[in-house]
Amino acid sequence: MKEIREYEKDIASIRTMMERSAKFISLSGLSGVLAGIYALAGAVAAYFIIHYPISPFRYRIYSIQDPDNLWKLLFIATAVLFASIATCLWLSQLKAKKHGLKLWNNASKTILLNISVPLVAGGIFILIMLYSGHFGLAAPGCLLFYGIALIQG
Repeated sequence: MKEIREYEKDIASIRTMMERSAKFISLSGLSGVLAGIYALAGAVAAYFIIHYPISPFRYRIYSIQDPDNLWKLLFIATAVLFASIATCLWLSQLKAKKHGLKLWNNASKTILLNISVPLVAGGIFILIMLYSGHFGLAAPGCLLFYGIALIQG
């Protein structure tokens, strides 16, 4: 009877060790929600930069190519990116500390490497499309490369 309990403990410890090495469980779900909220706030700010001010005759001039507007939009995109990354790292660190795990283990490094390749390639592709004036391809390109990164991860 005593041997059976020891085997159960061994099996349980092997199982927890395998789960820790196979999954990156420190990633906080709240960080994804907050990143989405940051993105929505950035989209609202970009909308007001592009569509306002409205002329007295209710004629809108959509001026994406104005250099001043491009710098404002680039600032918003950069702020959303850095706020999302900082929030993700901070909340994931808190969750890892709460569960007594390391934030950077082999599984997290592998996931980061796997998703970074399509995200960097997609970012370069989108920057080329924006530079070429194909603004309509930016959003579908983001979704496409983000989906590829999720499948890779």
